[in-house]
Amino acid sequence: MMKQVKNFALFCLLLVSLTSALRAEVSDPIQLPDAAFVQIWHVGAEIAAEDNEFLTGSGKKKALSAQEALGVIYGYLGALKEHDIPKSYYAFTSASFRKSTPWENYRQFIFNNPVLLQNRSADFKEPIPQEKMFIFKGTLTSLTNDVNTVEIALVTENDQWKILGIKVYPKK
Repeated sequence: MMKQVKNFALFCLLLVSLTSALRAEVSDPIQLPDAAFVQIWHVGAEIAAEDNEFLTGSGKKKALSAQEALGVIYGYLGALKEHDIPKSYYAFTSASFRKSTPWENYRQFIFNNPVLLQNRSADFKEPIPQEKMFIFKGTLTSLTNDVNTVEIALVTENDQWKILGIKVYPKK
């Protein structure tokens, strides 16, 4: 299973790299059309999971709290709504996410998915606990009423929830 997850992660990073390379000639990324399927998805954090607990950076077990994790997602979306892209990247994403997703690739991803910057509302279902992450699936509605399905994976890092991966699916 872990090998499949790593292979999927490598595939997704390659997809992001290829998308970025193909769009590198465009001078104003805000003018780019929505990508058919653009995603950033990093998997492979060194976090041990057991039942509904995660081993945190301090070595203590922390029970999963959907409310706390959801608060991180809404904080992240709030930073993007205010166009504070650096805050969304540095304050809400995990170190392993930032290591695998350079700033410029992240910035391009955000501009390729305007629903992130222009989100009017968000609705997330109950989280899906995975072996090494916690995934929320939901929808984002933009200011122009476009609706995109999103998946956001979170892990604990230094006893705080951090975003490990983001998927944005095409408009409904």
